Parts: sequence; C-alpha cells; structure tokens
Amino acid sequence: LVLCCPGIQLIHRLVVLNTSIQGFSKKKQAEIAQPLELTVPAKSLAELERILSSRTSADPVELSYSTESALIEFRWGAQRLVTRCLEGTYPAYPDLLQQDFQHQVTLEKAPFIKAIERIAVLADKKEKTLSIRINSEAQQVSLSLFREFGNGLEQMAAHVNSDSNLSISFNIKYLLEGAKAIASSQLQMHLTQRDGPAILVPAGNRSKPNILMDAKYLLM
Repeated sequence: LVLCCPGIQLIHRLVVLNTSIQGFSKKKQAEIAQPLELTVPAKSLAELERILSSRTSADPVELSYSTESALIEFRWGAQRLVTRCLEGTYPAYPDLLQQDFQHQVTLEKAPFIKAIERIAVLADKKEKTLSIRINSEAQQVSLSLFREFGNGLEQMAAHVNSDSNLSISFNIKYLLEGAKAIASSQLQMHLTQRDGPAILVPAGNRSKPNILMDAKYLLM
C-alpha cells in the first residue's frame, strides 16, 4: 500500500508512505491480485484521520473500491466513509526521489523538533526560512533564523557521514511538520547540495515496530 500526499499547488513537499496490509485480510478472495492506483481527495483522508484518531476500538479498516463508480469506501465496525476518487494521472513522484543524495545526517528527533520550535517564534509570513549548517568535523548541526529585531541560533550534535560541510535552507513550517510526522526516535536527512531537495526518513527506534512501514518526506 503506497500513500502519497503532494504539497498544494507547486510541489514544495511530498510524502511517500509504503506499508504492508498482509495479514489484515480475513478472506483470501478479498485480496487484491493486481496493483491498484487511486487518487483520493486530501480532505477525505483528513476527515478519515480525524475520525480514526478519536475512536476507542482497534478494529482494522477495510478498503473497498468500485471501478464503475470510482468510489472508495473505508469501513470499520459499524461506521464507514465513502468518497469519490479524483480523475487524471498522479505526478510521477518516484522521479523526484531518484536523486543523488550524497550527504546523510542523523539526529535525535525530539531535541531537533524542540530547537526548531524555539526558533519558529521569530518566523512570520515575511520571513519563514530556516538556515541549516552541517559541520562534518564537529559532527554538529546549526539552525538559525535572523531578523531585524532578533536572531535565533540552535546547535545540536548529529552524526554526519560526509567529509564536507553544507549549508541549506528550508521553509520552517514544512520542515517542522515533516519532522513531527516521522514515527521514530531519530530521523535522518538525505541531502544533495545547498540548492537541492532533502528527504527525511525514520531512524532509530520505531513507535510501532510491529508494523512494516517505510516513510519518505521530501522537501524542496
């Protein structure tokens, strides 16, 4: 099962999630024999996530799709959510991930998020760019945001697998949301160059190790 969520309008960020549904199907004839690609409205998935986050039971969610009506149904217990799939071809997202990510930086997730949140108080609609400097010799990452009325600077230890230093900048909101969505104790940043994209992937201990799940969060 592959779930993708592109950024609105221009693609500034892209999420790709691969997870296994093996073992959840109770009836063998209900299993999908051939690959099935669907594009579901983001509002429908957001509503599904809102409902599921407030439920008390742990019933698995069953997914049904009708090729004739282009309707997809999510069913769990006595509840169900039905929505119409979108027409058209989804962007060729694998091409965005097939780049030469030469640099890898591994960080403790919780301190990284706290550092971004402290600097984020300086950001607004006018200035929302967070600068990241990666120091391979010191095995350290510096986060900074400079304004006319004040500056923010955070430094933290990191594992840098490259011999060269690198400076790169991202939208602070997109970076923070991506870091929070990574379900592991650590996160890893895969980088190309200072004006290239980055990918965030989980590392360290997973919050749900029993579920096979591979996530990639791409930032432009």
